[in-house]
Amino acid sequence: MRKLIAGMKISVDGKIEGPEGYADWVDAWSEDYGLAPQIDACLLGSVMYAGYERYWSAIQNEPDKPLPMTGKLPTPAELQWARFAEQTPHYVLSNTMTSALWPKTRFVRSVEDIAGLKQQPGKDIYLMG
Repeated sequence: MRKLIAGMKISVDGKIEGPEGYADWVDAWSEDYGLAPQIDACLLGSVMYAGYERYWSAIQNEPDKPLPMTGKLPTPAELQWARFAEQTPHYVLSNTMTSALWPKTRFVRSVEDIAGLKQQPGKDIYLMG
C-alpha cells in the first residue's frame, strides 16, 4: 500500500500564510523537492491547488521570467520541480472544482477516494498544504 506523506509549512506563531495570502515567509522548499524520487502523485485541497497551479505554470511557461508571486527568477530546484509537477498526477480534494489547467489533474471527493488511491500500485502520494 502506498503511503500518504503530509507536508505543511507553519510558522512558530501558528500562521500558514503571510500578508499576501500565501506562504511568502518560507525561504526554501528544498525538503519538498527532495521527495520527488519517492512520490508519483500529489494531493492538494482546492484552495492550495489554485495557487500551486498558477505558480508552477508560470515557471513552466516562462522559466526565464521573474515569478509573479515573488518577483524573483525561479531557482534551479524550482525549475526541476516544475518539470516534475508537469509530469506528475495531481489529485485535488474538492466537492466543487471540476476543471484544471493541467491535464494530469483529477478530482477526488471523499476520504474513501483517497483510500482508493493508496490501494493503487505506485510510489507514495505527497499531501501538500
